[in-house]
Amino acid sequence: MSVKVEATFKDRRVKKFMKDISNNLKDADKKKQFYSFLGIEVFADIIDHFENEEGPNGPWQQRSEPYKSIIEGKGFTKILQVTGNLRQGFQPIQGGGNLRKTSDGILWFNKAKTSNGFPYAAAHDEGTAKLPQRKFMWLSQKRLDKMGDLILKKVLGVK
Repeated sequence: MSVKVEATFKDRRVKKFMKDISNNLKDADKKKQFYSFLGIEVFADIIDHFENEEGPNGPWQQRSEPYKSIIEGKGFTKILQVTGNLRQGFQPIQGGGNLRKTSDGILWFNKAKTSNGFPYAAAHDEGTAKLPQRKFMWLSQKRLDKMGDLILKKVLGVK
């Protein structure tokens, strides 16, 4: 299987499975439906990360005390959600949305992290010398398991 969600699925079996499914969906409408079907789950998981303020290794690092007093004094309590640009940069897959087909398979991306996005988006997601990593573009094992179940049901025609 070969699916990318900002972070690449590293399991070769999963990559091969997804690539095989993608290759077997020759009809463009079927591919679009399939990607949208998976995109709903990807979207839900990414939004959960913003709501729960957590990365794959646990809760995001809190704001520094000086910044915290400024931001929270203005009523912004959620980390990475002061303007909403990062959270809103990832949208459900509708009519193409945040999805690109690559030679490796599928890439879901956050528009905030593109060249037309916001300079701080990648800095927060990946971390820098000045900003702690607060990874938001990743898929949880729980969501991957659910996607696997949904894909299997779809392939087998089970409702």
